[in-house]
Amino acid sequence: MITYVLKFSACLFIFLLFYKFFLEKESFHKIKRFYLLTILVLSASIPLITFTQYVEVSTISVSNSANVTSETISSTNGINWPLILWGIYGLGLLLFLLKFIIDLIEIRLRVKNNQKFKEGNIFYVLLNERVSPHTFFNYIFFNQLKYKAKEIPKEVFWHEQTHAEQRHSIDVLIVEFVQVIFWFNPIIFLLKKCIKLNHEFLADQGVLAREVDAAYYQNTLLAFSSSALQPQLANAINYSLIKKRFTVMKTQSSKKVIWIRSFLFLPLLALLLFSFASRPILEIEVSEKDIILELQQQKEASKQEIVEYNKLANKISSLIKKENIRLKSSDVERLKYLYNKMSKSQRSSAEPFPDFPEPPPAPNAPTAVQPDLPPPPPIPANVTPEQKAKYERTTKLYKEKAARAKEKEVYHLKKIKENEKNKVELERVKLAEIKKSQMAERAVKANAEVAQLAEIRKLSKEQKAEMAEEKKARAASIRADRERLQEVKLKQAAERQSVLAKIKEVPKAESPVDHIKKMTEKNAAFFYEGKSITSTRALQLIKANKDLHIQSRLKHDNKPAVYISSKPITVKQNN
Repeated sequence: MITYVLKFSACLFIFLLFYKFFLEKESFHKIKRFYLLTILVLSASIPLITFTQYVEVSTISVSNSANVTSETISSTNGINWPLILWGIYGLGLLLFLLKFIIDLIEIRLRVKNNQKFKEGNIFYVLLNERVSPHTFFNYIFFNQLKYKAKEIPKEVFWHEQTHAEQRHSIDVLIVEFVQVIFWFNPIIFLLKKCIKLNHEFLADQGVLAREVDAAYYQNTLLAFSSSALQPQLANAINYSLIKKRFTVMKTQSSKKVIWIRSFLFLPLLALLLFSFASRPILEIEVSEKDIILELQQQKEASKQEIVEYNKLANKISSLIKKENIRLKSSDVERLKYLYNKMSKSQRSSAEPFPDFPEPPPAPNAPTAVQPDLPPPPPIPANVTPEQKAKYERTTKLYKEKAARAKEKEVYHLKKIKENEKNKVELERVKLAEIKKSQMAERAVKANAEVAQLAEIRKLSKEQKAEMAEEKKARAASIRADRERLQEVKLKQAAERQSVLAKIKEVPKAESPVDHIKKMTEKNAAFFYEGKSITSTRALQLIKANKDLHIQSRLKHDNKPAVYISSKPITVKQNN
């Protein structure tokens, strides 16, 4: 933690020195605002960046260094300085946090307990106490008497409005919160001062952009600068910063200067990354056994090992030709070890690898029991007691390694079986869950189908009831129609009877013969085809031909006349 704080402070201090010498008095204030916030983030991030370097060390050296470290640590037992330092840090953190909260509450109470009014998006708060104008977010604080007496120039209003519109209070809150965490670091106080000064540069630039006379504006700043205490979280006009502000007002930076100063920042950032980024060295433990095996794999087999391989190959090949001969596993392992160690050219010039009746795994493939050390060569006949004892120790070590490898293999196979068993169990549980979910889905579908069937049955019952009602209504309508039809038939029959009765009452029409006789009695004159005839002749013509046409009419003397003709008679109306 102490290392991180030191690196953070060093990075921030170097960034601020660069700002003081190259950027502070330049006129590109918006870029400077971004720079001051960015260096805070970079200073906190650079010590956390790590470039790891790996170094291989032997097991013996690591263990020795561990012993030395433990002895050094044990020798420093005494006062618990870390606990004391953390206690002091916690106390300071609590005090600065309380001060931060009290400042926020003070501003909140000023807004709440004093007269205020809104103009656009900005609230003006009028205070009774003697204060210089200051801003917090979109709240601008003025002295009530000066405001009502209209003694505050419009340039001061514009100055504070620029603070509010550009949200300078956000930068102040960020740096104040960082100061709560790093309360013991004086570099944070310097950063906060630079940020507040740049805010004043931005506000002055906003006022001068309204075509205000610079000299008049400087006099206004002098008149309204005050040494009265203001909340740390607010932006206020400060007399101690007036001189630098006057200097910067007269400065105009070219785009070329801006680009040059910006490019200078890149090598500074690279230098800080190289200097303060963490570069831990991780030690990789490499045992002497691994080093020996690696060296053995890198070299070819020696001449003695090739001779040993040829003898073993001839021996095993001759034993394979015989029946019921058991081979020693140590000889087979030693043969495969020597064969794997030889290069391609050495293998081509050496004896061929024996063809086993039940061939073990290929020479390059690991066997079921693969010890970490190569199998020991066979003991020569002419060895000293010390060499024989050493060989026996090597053989014992090899057998122990082989036994441990066998145990590992058994344990590994057991684990594989357990994993397979667990997989089977998991599959069974998954299948059970799938079946359970499928049964639940089927039950839901069955319930839905039952509900749908019940609904259909309910609808069918309602439809049957409606059909029965319709049938009854239709039967009633048919009966009513039949009754109306019966009434109509009865009425028609009655009308027919009355018509027939009237027909019976009508007198029968006279026959042509009777008409001639009747007209004879009335002394009528008879004519046939326009010629006058007697009544007897007329009666004879009618009897002889009943299809003759007869017309009777009165003459001018009211004497009837009867006209008989074989053609239709045209009646002429006299005028």
